[in-house]
Amino acid sequence: MFVAIVGSDSMGDISIDDVYFTSGSCKDSGAIGDSCSFTDMTQCGFTQNATASSLTWRTYSGGSNQLQTTPISYDHTTGTSSGSYVYVDLENQGEKLNGRLYSQLYSAVKNDSYCLEFYYVLLGSNNTFTVYSESSTGSNRPIFTRNYDHGLIWNKGEATISALSSFRINFEIYTGYYRKGFVALDDYSLKEGQCSFQSNECTFDDGTLCSWTNAKDNTFDWLLHTGSTPTISTGPDGDHSTL
Repeated sequence: MFVAIVGSDSMGDISIDDVYFTSGSCKDSGAIGDSCSFTDMTQCGFTQNATASSLTWRTYSGGSNQLQTTPISYDHTTGTSSGSYVYVDLENQGEKLNGRLYSQLYSAVKNDSYCLEFYYVLLGSNNTFTVYSESSTGSNRPIFTRNYDHGLIWNKGEATISALSSFRINFEIYTGYYRKGFVALDDYSLKEGQCSFQSNECTFDDGTLCSWTNAKDNTFDWLLHTGSTPTISTGPDGDHSTL
């Protein structure tokens, strides 16, 4: 049950989006079916290879010191400066450098599908952010790529993976000639099945409230809406799902 309480000033809006349930307790993990908010990238099974990479992914964990050195001061998970994410600062790093972040190796059943979801920040118009599905033999297949400035916001990325054998996920940032930019990664998850609407997830994009209903004794009802809220200077400019 979600409860909205009106204060003394009746102006304003309250919004919710992307409600979903998963079995088990909340935990930070990179295993299939779990999610990683990068409180500790090694706990989620992520590694780096210094011989194969020129750049290093670092963990942002909040605090006044890091607020001064990273362009985005809040994570995607909590929306606050006390959260965590991993990032690479590309300022004055040089041209044609790469930073690779590897997930753990996943055992796959032949022809099964998996849905990769994550949130990212990408600054700089001349850098390329690519996600690969890497086989156990080292063969890389690009499944997601972006190479233009997406602004200082968290964007959702997703890709369906059809695996023939064991695989891992490889996140790579590659620098261009401007020597400026920033990339960050948060809320990684890998789930069984294709990326599509799930029965345990509601994005409210199909024009329904899914299985949610308004209480009969409500003073105010929850309403479906698209775009910015009708009240000036309140609420979001759009939904969370398609940011």
